[in-house]
Amino acid sequence: MADAAGQGWRRRLLRQCGVPAIRRLGASADGSAAVEFAIVAMPFLAVLLAILETGLFMWASQVLDTATTLASRKILTGQAQNGNFTRDRFKSELCSQIVGLIDCSKVILDVQSSSGWGSIGMDPPVTAGEVVATGQTYDPGTAGDVVMVRAVYQYPLLMRTFGLSFADLDNGNRLLVSTVVFKNEPYISTGTTP
Repeated sequence: MADAAGQGWRRRLLRQCGVPAIRRLGASADGSAAVEFAIVAMPFLAVLLAILETGLFMWASQVLDTATTLASRKILTGQAQNGNFTRDRFKSELCSQIVGLIDCSKVILDVQSSSGWGSIGMDPPVTAGEVVATGQTYDPGTAGDVVMVRAVYQYPLLMRTFGLSFADLDNGNRLLVSTVVFKNEPYISTGTTP
């Protein structure tokens, strides 16, 4: 008899606290969802923005690398030398390959040549957290010379708050540097545009 009474009590408890109680809990509108969203929203949005920022930065970096490589072929094959390219004309060749997120007027160009691999100056274009635009040269060399073409750009970052920025310059920008080093082909110097 005591067991039957105990079973009835358990059934009543399950009916009162079982599935209907769980349904009532899910339908609760006491503001806990809003509080939980407020706790999770900022980190979630920060991660989304960081992913977007990283993707845009990598795209800009790839665009600069591709443009530098394609423009460098003009020097490699002697077209720039035979066409009497000036610094501005070579930069316009570089800029014709740049699309998207890079303001080409802010690209700093450095073209150095040497007779050997060891004497090319590879000093970083940054001093005390600032990009140094002076001292950049345009010397495409002659046939058989070793040439370094370097394009430098200060990429403006979107996220500069909450310590989430991955800037490496004092002004809050990220430095993009694309460098191509090669030995000029043994082209025939004509002094005219090919």
